[in-house]
Amino acid sequence: MKQLLDALHANWEGHDAMRQDFLNAPKWGNDDPYADEIIRKFYEEILGGELAKVTNFSGGPVLPVGQAVGLYMEVGSRTGPTPDGRFGGDAADDGGISPYFGTDKKGPTAVLKSVAKVQKNQKTNLLNQRLNVPMMRSVHGFDIWKSYMDTWEALNIAHVQFNCVSTAELKAAQKEPEKHQDLIVRVSGFSSRFVDIPTYGQNTIIARNEQHFGADDYEYINAPL
Repeated sequence: MKQLLDALHANWEGHDAMRQDFLNAPKWGNDDPYADEIIRKFYEEILGGELAKVTNFSGGPVLPVGQAVGLYMEVGSRTGPTPDGRFGGDAADDGGISPYFGTDKKGPTAVLKSVAKVQKNQKTNLLNQRLNVPMMRSVHGFDIWKSYMDTWEALNIAHVQFNCVSTAELKAAQKEPEKHQDLIVRVSGFSSRFVDIPTYGQNTIIARNEQHFGADDYEYINAPL
C-alpha cells in the first residue's frame, strides 16, 4: 500500500511498471466474474444499500444511481490519480455503467453480459458503446446490430446508446473541424456536434473502444433465447 500511495502522489511518474500492472488487472466490461462482482457490490450494496440510507435535502433517500452523465469530464478534471492506472486529471469514467475508456477488450457481447449482472437498481444507468463503422455499413450490418439488440433485450438491460463513427474520422474532425461541421456524436445522455465539444471531451469519445464483433459474439448472439 505504501508503494501504491507513493505512486499515486507522484501521479504514476517513475512508477510505469506498477501502473501497467494496475492497467492490466481484470476490468469491468469483459464478463470477468472477479471484476464484475466488485462492481456489483459497489452498485447494489454501497450505492443501493448504504447511500440509500442517507436522507437528501428533500427528505427522501439518496437515489442509488452511480452515473455522472456528461459530468464525467468535469469530475475527472479535478480528481487525482486512481489505482486503476488512471492519471490525475483524466476523465473519471464514461458517464454511467459503461466500461472505462478502452478497457473493454473482450467484445461488445462481453460488455452486455457484465452490465446484465448489475440491473437490480441500475436499469436506467447509461451504457455507451462505439460500433465499428465498416461492419455496421456492410450488407450484414443491420442483421448484426439487430441480433446484438435481441441479446441486449434477452439479458433484460434497460439502456444502451451508440456512436457509429471511426477513430480516423473523429481525429480528422479534430484536425480540420471546418470540414466536419455535420458530425453528430452521442456524448453521455445527450448528443452534440463533435466540433463544438472541447478537445478534452473529444478525446474521451475517441478513447472509447471501437467495438468489433468476433467469433464469440456471433456464437452468443445467435444462440437460442
